[in-house]
Formats: sequence, C-alpha cells, structure tokens
Amino acid sequence: MSASLSDVVGTDRHYKEAVTSLGNKQTITCSEDIYSDKGVKLVAKGVKIDSKVYANLVKHKLQKDFDENITIDDPITISIVISDIATLVSSSQTLSKLTNDMTEAVSIGDLLSTHTFPENIALKLTAVKSERKNLYNHSLTVLYLSYFLATKSGQNQETITMVLLAALFHDLGLLHLDPALFEENKALTPDEIKFLHVHVIISDLLLTNHPDYQSGVSNAVIEHHERLDGSGYPTGKSSGQISVPGQILAITEVMASRFNNEAECADVKELSMLLTLNNKKLASEFYQHWQRLFNNEEPDSKTTENYSDSELIAQSLQLNKILKEWLSIVQRLPSSNLIEFIDSYIEAIHSNLLESGMNINDSNYLASVIEEDRTMSIFFHFHMKEYAWQLKNLLAELNRRKLFQRTQQDTQIGPWLNVVIQFSNIKTE
Repeated sequence: MSASLSDVVGTDRHYKEAVTSLGNKQTITCSEDIYSDKGVKLVAKGVKIDSKVYANLVKHKLQKDFDENITIDDPITISIVISDIATLVSSSQTLSKLTNDMTEAVSIGDLLSTHTFPENIALKLTAVKSERKNLYNHSLTVLYLSYFLATKSGQNQETITMVLLAALFHDLGLLHLDPALFEENKALTPDEIKFLHVHVIISDLLLTNHPDYQSGVSNAVIEHHERLDGSGYPTGKSSGQISVPGQILAITEVMASRFNNEAECADVKELSMLLTLNNKKLASEFYQHWQRLFNNEEPDSKTTENYSDSELIAQSLQLNKILKEWLSIVQRLPSSNLIEFIDSYIEAIHSNLLESGMNINDSNYLASVIEEDRTMSIFFHFHMKEYAWQLKNLLAELNRRKLFQRTQQDTQIGPWLNVVIQFSNIKTE
C-alpha cells in the first residue's frame, strides 16, 4: 500500500498514549531526535519515553512513524508468547478440549520457537500485553482456535505457521484506535463503525516492511473480515479470492467473539448456531471440526432470560415484514449496484430461515412453538440476535460505502430502511 501509517491515523494519539504509559513500567528510549512534520524538535535523543513526554507528542504528527524513533529494553519474545498461550489454554476448559482432540499435532512451540519479531512488532505486542490485556488475550484465543482449525483441516506446517502469526498480528491495528470503542455494550455510531473498519488496513501497514510477513501472513491479516459472499471488508473479496489462512482467521475471529477474557466459550451451542447461520459467509469445511466436537452440548437456558415470548414473536414478525417489503421493492425497481448489494444481505437471511425451517409468517405458529418448547425459544432468540447483527452490518457497510444517506433519502427504499434501523437496534444481549 502506498499510504503511510501516519496518513491513516493522523496524530496517532492513542498509540502514543499506550507506548508512553508502557514507558512508565519498562525502559523505552528515544533513539534519535523526534521532529514534528513541521520540523519542530519535540523530544531529544536519549530521553526516556514515558507519560511525561506524552503531552509534547500528542499535539503533532511526526516526520517519521513513532516506532522509528524509539527502542525498548526487554520486549516480548516468541518464547513469552508461547508460554502465555500455554497458560491460557491450561486455564480454559474449552481450549483444553481442543487440545485433547489434537494429540498428534505438531505443537505451537515447535512451529514458532525459531521465530524472531521485528523490533516494531515486538514493541507493539509488548504494548498490547501491558496496556490492552483483553486485546492480547483475544489475539491468543484467535491464535489457538486458528491452530485447531488449521491442524484439523490438514493444512501443512507452513500454512499453519502463517495462520498462527497472522492471528497474533491481526488486531494490532486496534492499538492505534480509541480504547473507548471497545467498551462492553457500547453502541457504536455508523461513523465509529466506519473508523473501526480501518483497523485491518492499519494492521496490514504494520507488516509492510517485513518480507517474512508479506503474501501469506499479510494477506490473512487484511482478509480476516472478508466473507465468502463478498459482504465483508475492506475490499469485498469473495470465496475464490480469499486465501486459506484468511478464511480460517475469518472463522476464528467470529468464534472468539463468543469467548470471554479467560478464553472460555460461555455457550458453545450458541456459537455452533452462529457458525451455521453464517455458512454462506464462512467456509464450513474448516469449522466442521469444531461442530463435531461440541455437537452434543445443550444451549444455555440463560440466553433468553431477559426476553418475553411476546417480544420474540414481535421481532420475528417485524423481520418477516422487512423481508416481504424488500421483495416488493426489488420487483418494483430496476436492478442497480445498490439494489444488488442490499439484496445479497436479505437473500442470505431468507436462505437461513428456509434452511432452519423457521416460519416467521404465522403468528399462531410462532406463539405455539416459542411458548411450548424452551429450546425452540432459545433457537428463535438467537436467530433474531444474529439477523439484527447482520442488518446492522448492512447499515454500517452502506455508510462505509457512502451510500447510507442516498438510500435513506430514496422515496422507495428510505421507509424500508428506517424499519431495518428499528429492527437492528433491538437488544442483542
């Protein structure tokens, strides 16, 4: 890519804050004079980088990326990462179950032990571990889930190694974004979601100058939010364009979203349903090994404890209205890129409903099924959560592609879009 990191993140204040905070705990030194993009010297060579210099750095863009001006003593190494993975796995029942299913696999230690991190990557990983512990644990969880899927699907050692490194690096770009975006239960605005999507580009830029990470590792990093049906980002690649490591990482990123900070999956049945609902977006030949291992798990009865049956019925009927009205719109309007793009989302939801046997057109049927069968109530609830998420993602993509305002103002599509907005804002937790 031709863009530099400073072009994408501007003053990069969140990363500067993380690194200067890290400098309060271990030695980080200015290796050469730091200048602003206007030529003003901000920090002299040899000065310790800590929170005391943050105020002087945060106001300016720099002539060079921040990492090029500093060095860190005792940064994270691959042996530390391997040890941290082992600790995380041993404390997680879910990950330990995966381990027990891979008795003949080449170990992560054997695959990665000879690897050495470039200085700037080691600095970022050290900052993530120290200042963004949840993000670090998430990356280790994604790494281990990727290890399981890549191993069980018969990938060779070179591919598995690429997947492991890509998993470790895939969210490094988030270190350059506002931590407030990741607060639990925070509702993101369309603009915040759009900005959040930039993290895959930032993560890829961090690998640009390292030949060992080009192609395989870098491709997987930038592809980890792409989807087989072309609905992902940042480039909307489809099945034949996404690498195997990228497909695996896309699956494990979704899987890890259902894990807590201790790498425990709270509801493996719900995760299995999530993967099944996304079988047009994610490659089932990889996640089938997870499904096989956990296919006898019972759903968590707490899933719907904050929902009434009447709410589930109302949401199902509202979704049915959205699908029917969209079909009417498609029949009335000529085909266009916008129509086809929205239709790809709606068709995926419609296909999921047909495949699952859910009849959301009949309120009496819904009432009888939901009220009489608690398992089906959980099943319906989960479907509504997922479809609300998929429609919320549609809104975010329209905004990212600068199509949202145009769509909302369209006299034919606008009223329908407002119903989608209402539905996508239903409670999801």
